[in-house]
Amino acid sequence: MRNKGLYSADQELTGDSAAHTRQNPTGVRNGYECPEERDYYPYWHPTPWRDIAVMTDDTGHCSYYSWNSQNVRDYGKCCNKNHLAGTGECIQMTSSAGLGPNSFAACQNDRQSGTWIETGNWGVDPPRCMVAPYSRDNQLADVAAPYGVAPSLELHPPKFSWKIPGDVFKRLDQDEATCVLRMRYNISSADYDGWTVNSLFNGDNAKVSTNPARDFVGFPRGGKDILFRLPVHVRAAARVQRSFCGWLLAGP
Repeated sequence: MRNKGLYSADQELTGDSAAHTRQNPTGVRNGYECPEERDYYPYWHPTPWRDIAVMTDDTGHCSYYSWNSQNVRDYGKCCNKNHLAGTGECIQMTSSAGLGPNSFAACQNDRQSGTWIETGNWGVDPPRCMVAPYSRDNQLADVAAPYGVAPSLELHPPKFSWKIPGDVFKRLDQDEATCVLRMRYNISSADYDGWTVNSLFNGDNAKVSTNPARDFVGFPRGGKDILFRLPVHVRAAARVQRSFCGWLLAGP
């Protein structure tokens, strides 16, 4: 079941599963991807992802990112009670429509078949959180020193140095591993405050609408307003991700 408290703007979501989001209203999936989890961080259910780092222009949110990471805390899901009792394994409770409770309260309201379990803490350090380098809007090439740092004319490709944690190999008891690395980045948008806008601003109350036609200039002609249409699509505002698959080898 998707989180119905999220901002979907003027999009008409065609279903109630977590595959349906503002960016993905028709519920199309790629592989095993969960679009809602892809679009929102930190997510509110256990995921297979470990967090490496967060780069942001507002480090005031760093403590929030760090201590809500699954690296250091558990998240809950509603387990099928009968399967849990018989096997000790938690599988998400679902209905005939393939949906299930997505909160503690909803799971408790279905006591006949649901047990809320909080799990998933990786037991590793929280992700590093740092100020992001400066780049131009819609420009993914060279970057400069971040805001607040001594200005520099030197430009360089964006980079991040990561030391692969040794427990990756210890957990597998091997000296090699296949790794999926996911990088997500938010497209800058000043159209609304992503920290405060929620489902109260959906539909007719949407902060941004698709391809709006307005008299943005306020210049009447012949007693009629001149309407201009902006090529805007709310599916493309904020939250984008890219994933890469690689092969890790332990050092000598």
